[in-house]
Amino acid sequence: MNHRKLRNYATLFLAFISFFLGIMFTIIDPTILKGGGGGAGLVIALSAIIVILVTPIFGKLSGIVIYFSVGGLLVYRFIKENKKIKDNT
Repeated sequence: MNHRKLRNYATLFLAFISFFLGIMFTIIDPTILKGGGGGAGLVIALSAIIVILVTPIFGKLSGIVIYFSVGGLLVYRFIKENKKIKDNT
């Protein structure tokens, strides 16, 4: 497996994490998740702060709007790069 394929599947993994964050912030109140510990807690806390900042604009669906759009762009990039890898360009 070459490095382009590996990087492409890492992009797909990040897209799935983005979809998971969107679902998580829709179900759970982001203010509860703001005070986390460790490395994973830092990532979730920063993600929660982004959702909290955008909540006045989109309301309860702000987690889905932010993280599903990011996930959609990452999936689009995965598909586009996958076509390039298959065509050997």
